[in-house]
Amino acid sequence: MLLCTGGKGYTITWPRAAGTTPWADGKGDLVQRQDYGPGGIVSAAPGDAGWFHGHFGASKEPLRVVAFLGGYPRRVKGVPGVDWRGLNLDVKEGGDTIEYRDEDPYIRKMFREQLAKEGADFNMPDEVYR
Repeated sequence: MLLCTGGKGYTITWPRAAGTTPWADGKGDLVQRQDYGPGGIVSAAPGDAGWFHGHFGASKEPLRVVAFLGGYPRRVKGVPGVDWRGLNLDVKEGGDTIEYRDEDPYIRKMFREQLAKEGADFNMPDEVYR
């Protein structure tokens, strides 16, 4: 759970069954978006842990959040006999993270549009998406 203490942002979340590119695959209707500002609270996974999610700071002011993470493991056990793996491992390697280069193109488009609406600049270099 995140508590927003400054700035504005939004979280998008969708079931893993919709894949890593839900809009490109015609499953954008499964994506949920929650906007928030100071005092707003959001949960990344409505239901269970089988959801992808992303948090986006989208205002001129920096997004500030306090994360309440209690109870879930920072590392999870892989296949029996295999070493522990981190949760930030690329989905292509069995983890839970969709790398920028692999994310649905609509995610960046939506982020750019929200920043423009707020009068903020998009500062991520194209190299990040390669």
